[in-house]
Amino acid sequence: MTTVKDLQEQLRARGLPVSGKKEELEERLRTCGVESSRASCQSTTVPLARVAVREDINGRFPAELVQAIEYIAPAYGTGLRSGNLLLVSQNGSMVADKATLRKQVPDVFGNYMWTLTPPHGRKARAVYLGKAGGDGIKQTLKGRFEDYLHDKYFGPKTELFKQWAMVDAQSRAFKIEIRFRTDMDNAKSAEEDSLDQYDFALNNQKNGDVRWPITFGQSKKQWEEYPVINKELGELAQALQVKLKIDGKL
Repeated sequence: MTTVKDLQEQLRARGLPVSGKKEELEERLRTCGVESSRASCQSTTVPLARVAVREDINGRFPAELVQAIEYIAPAYGTGLRSGNLLLVSQNGSMVADKATLRKQVPDVFGNYMWTLTPPHGRKARAVYLGKAGGDGIKQTLKGRFEDYLHDKYFGPKTELFKQWAMVDAQSRAFKIEIRFRTDMDNAKSAEEDSLDQYDFALNNQKNGDVRWPITFGQSKKQWEEYPVINKELGELAQALQVKLKIDGKL
């Protein structure tokens, strides 16, 4: 008979949350296309998430360690809503100028997710979740991204740590994609629901301090396999890092 502990071990091995009742854990495994028996997992390859699996003190799982990003938010630019996926940068450079990219951002209220995909073909990892609209705020997604999109890099100039993290990742040829969700009546509620379950590296609302997301649970030494390929962005990332250290934020 499969126990709760058995189910939790299987979920941890796949980078999925382990909280909830037994019925919820079984459903979570079935949702991911995995049989709920322990034996069915023993022959599978242990994913990267197993390198450093942890939950924070409130039971939320680090979003960047979740292998199946669709599990976090199935309506964010996936499946039938694939048109809500925006490629921003790959191979160390923006795919288009700011004006061209901004035209592709939905001009409606909704939620969005930043994802990073490292070189060598690994899956996208969620690092930030945000919203536009709600609580009387009239700014749409298109307006929100005015601060994020730049001709040479992606990241908010008004938030130094997030800017550094994204510029550094881009300089190392990480692919940056944005997933949008525009089918929710309440963008704030949708954001809070996700933040209640997952700890996104670059969110500080409900998620504690921001952290460097792009080791994906590995040591910084392992991070060296991703060298800087865009020298200009690499130098910008170094300058931002110096500012963070001076301000005591790194």
